[in-house]
Amino acid sequence: YDNDLELVKSKAEVQKNYIKKLQDDKKKKNDQLEKDIKEQELLKECLEKVVLLEIKNIGDKDVVQTKLSKVIKLREKLYSKKDKCEEEIKFYEDHNECPTCDQTLNEETKDKHINKNNNKINEYTKALAELLEQLRPLQDRFNEIIEKEKFIDETRSEIRTLENVIDRLRGEVKGDAVDDVDVEKERQKLKDLGKEGIAISKERDQVINDKYYLDVASILLKDTGIKTKIVRQYLPVMNRIINKYLHAMDFFVSFEIDESFVETIKSRHRDDFSYASFSEGEKQRIDLALMMAWRTIAKMKNSTNTNLLILDEVFDSSLDTSGTELLHQILGTLDNNSNTFVISHRDALFDKFRSVIKFAKHNNFSRIA
Repeated sequence: YDNDLELVKSKAEVQKNYIKKLQDDKKKKNDQLEKDIKEQELLKECLEKVVLLEIKNIGDKDVVQTKLSKVIKLREKLYSKKDKCEEEIKFYEDHNECPTCDQTLNEETKDKHINKNNNKINEYTKALAELLEQLRPLQDRFNEIIEKEKFIDETRSEIRTLENVIDRLRGEVKGDAVDDVDVEKERQKLKDLGKEGIAISKERDQVINDKYYLDVASILLKDTGIKTKIVRQYLPVMNRIINKYLHAMDFFVSFEIDESFVETIKSRHRDDFSYASFSEGEKQRIDLALMMAWRTIAKMKNSTNTNLLILDEVFDSSLDTSGTELLHQILGTLDNNSNTFVISHRDALFDKFRSVIKFAKHNNFSRIA
């Protein structure tokens, strides 16, 4: 408890330093907030200038867009006229009669029209090439304007974010989000620490006394203490009783558990087995032997009442006919003070017990039949 008293003194000293630190931190925080606001405002101002400069750089957007639209429309017209000439050439190549007057077209007339349309196609092709030279720089400039507009939108979004940050920082400076430290409350904690020191002194003797008894109990309850001695004392008896019940159920193996309750199972030929290697019927015989052995051990102590045994559907599970008969014989060896209840769905067991209580389902409820 001397350490506890020293701890209280240390806490008091820490509390004093904490109060001073809170006051210093509050001033530092406000100074930092003012600095952050100036930095954010400067950054916002720079971004706004960038936006104005970029808007100036795309001042020719309407002119470029108008020219580009006109060039594209003209290009479409030239392509349309070129396609029409090609259709006429194909017509004169594939037909020998005029579709209007049904007159026969001679080769001279056909060649004349084909040559005329080829000349027009050449003119249109040349015009399209010249037009492409005009279109390319206009399209490049228009794409550049689109990218700059995208950049302007992103920059404006950053400006709005900065404005929100600036508003939040200003709110903190005004006290909207800054924790208002109550120094008097912290000083009251100092007084409480003083009272705590007094209380510790009064409780010291009682705690020392309690600790003594707890230490004794801890030694007794450790694995190396009295618990292990008790288990070690009962182990030979437990193993002997378990094997007794196993043999009574015609299951001739050597079953032993150690102080950690790890089982060792050996056959008559001393072959080692694990619990999992047995059939379900054999496993149930082992389980029943363990249960009866624990019951017998408990009964050895006068403070434990073991006059009640309930077996729920034990006869209905994995036991074969022989196992069922042997278990019934074991139950018959119990003393007269034992009250045994067997829950079963097998009608064949009725004649093996002194009393039988039947239950039946009626409207989804069980009742005595």
